[in-house]
Amino acid sequence: MTFDVIDYIAECFAEGGLPARITGKFVVLRNGEHRVAVFAPRELAVYHANIVERFLAGRGIAGRYNPRGDAFRPATDAWHIEGGGLWDWDRAGGLVEIYGRSRSYGSVELDLLAADLRETGAFDGATVVARR
Repeated sequence: MTFDVIDYIAECFAEGGLPARITGKFVVLRNGEHRVAVFAPRELAVYHANIVERFLAGRGIAGRYNPRGDAFRPATDAWHIEGGGLWDWDRAGGLVEIYGRSRSYGSVELDLLAADLRETGAFDGATVVARR
């Protein structure tokens, strides 16, 4: 299975540079044997659904929000949303903590995701840990 990391961090802070501490939400999606962890700063994602919509729209995939507007479902069965959570990146300390769960999509196996993120060198090679 392949694993990729996408983040919308630079889009959010492009003009002012990255702050020393960034927090946000993430979701993990799967398309067959391809898994993707997508991270967005809290400034871009009120709900995990906002991340799902942005990610899928970037691939030309439509979908729709539920009536409450807190869950976005793809119009195709090709993409499955595994779950989501929260993250906190202390850039000065070189530490990323992933934790929690998405109310709309559920949780993911945080220890496995942390290991995958460390292996990819995501977050400029910061140490990634699962917070309990």
